[in-house]
Amino acid sequence: STSFTNTTCGNSNGSATINVSGGTAPISYQWNTTPPQTTSTALNLEAGTYVVTVTDGTGCTITSSYTISDLAGPTITSIDKIDEVCDGMNGSATVIYNGGNGNINIVWNTIPPQTTTTINNLDAGTYQVTIKDTNNCEAIETVTIINHAGPTIESFTSTDELCDEVNGSITVNYTGGIEPISFQWSTEHNTQTISNLTEGTYAVTITDQNSCTAQAIHTIVNHPKPDLEFTNIVMDTCLLSSGKVTAFVSGGSGVYSYLWDTEPAQNSSSATGLDPGTYIVVVSDGFCTISDTIEIIGIPGPDAAFNISPNIAPISHAEIRFTDMTEGEIETWHWEFGDGFQSTNQNPKYTYQNLGEYEVTMIVTDINGCIDTAYGTVLIDIDFNIWIPNAFTPNDDGKNDRWGPVAVGFSDKDYRLKIWDRWGMLVFETDNYYQRWDGTIRDRDVENDISTSYVYEIIIYDNMGKRHRFFGRLTLIY
Repeated sequence: STSFTNTTCGNSNGSATINVSGGTAPISYQWNTTPPQTTSTALNLEAGTYVVTVTDGTGCTITSSYTISDLAGPTITSIDKIDEVCDGMNGSATVIYNGGNGNINIVWNTIPPQTTTTINNLDAGTYQVTIKDTNNCEAIETVTIINHAGPTIESFTSTDELCDEVNGSITVNYTGGIEPISFQWSTEHNTQTISNLTEGTYAVTITDQNSCTAQAIHTIVNHPKPDLEFTNIVMDTCLLSSGKVTAFVSGGSGVYSYLWDTEPAQNSSSATGLDPGTYIVVVSDGFCTISDTIEIIGIPGPDAAFNISPNIAPISHAEIRFTDMTEGEIETWHWEFGDGFQSTNQNPKYTYQNLGEYEVTMIVTDINGCIDTAYGTVLIDIDFNIWIPNAFTPNDDGKNDRWGPVAVGFSDKDYRLKIWDRWGMLVFETDNYYQRWDGTIRDRDVENDISTSYVYEIIIYDNMGKRHRFFGRLTLIY
């Protein structure tokens, strides 16, 4: 008879035993194992067919064969998995196996261990499953659960609103996630970048193909325009480039730069030395630029003028009247008469004591403090007088050879001298005071002329411009 033990779990743990009766001792055994075994029991057998030859002492033999079967353990054919997505502990794994004998025990190395074919709620990681049957045959496999992480919002790139002009923008920067990525902002925009924003806080949700989401908020601020007004406005009084103005700026960043369109340009808050006109100032606070215009009005000063009456006077009548002709609201007058004397009256009178030509100065100051100066000239001359000889001796003796009037205090302008003989014939005429009559008639002597008596007419103006006319007779003496 024979007995045998099958192998288990694919191991070499089978055995076969042959029980012999009869025959002549000694009995020997020969198994076809490798190496051959020579006992009645063959051990450590793999599954397969084995032949044993039994020989007794007489050389008689018998042969028998045995088949050892393997009681195979379970085999894991595959592990189906669903990876984790969005860091949600939502991975799963299902082990698929066949074979095994008796009761099958499944153990996963989770914490705590799970004993079902399918395990759920898995994080990313490597998991091991062990399947064991009644014979303690086991199969071990691992599966790796990968986390398909959702997108992560890393940062925002933004431009704040500038100058109250609804020009802010935000771009959300992300990593990870499975494309395509969709965006949803609290403004109902659905693009990665949103624009034309006012100051405020904006929320965004980004979603990948696995419906993984990430959310964040971002705030942009408004850098408002600064406010500009003009203060300390000073008009250009007296037209002396004395205008000035200050640009008073508030709000904005608090740090301002200025540019006035003066010539040359000025870059402080106040512009000075301004003529009448319109000026532009441009102000920047580093974010916004504003501008405005201001008109500087010119306040002209007085145009000093005065009248002198008379401006030429004889010393005997040397009282001169000075009349202010300046227009505007004059507050003060200062006169200098050219001889060291002064007056502060508006319309003074002054009597000169000495002959001479005097430069008169009038300085006026108006209600704005503007000053102007006017100048005039006064001539104080000797009194007019004239001596007209009634005879002369044109005999070339060097004495009294020429005739003409002798005047003082006169003007030689518009002077006229005419001489006629007794019959009314014009014998001499001149408009040059300094040209004298030498007693000739058209370049011939009058010595042999019957007439020695002549009539003259003299027209002469004094220094005051008064016309004087003189008639008389003169005699030539030889």
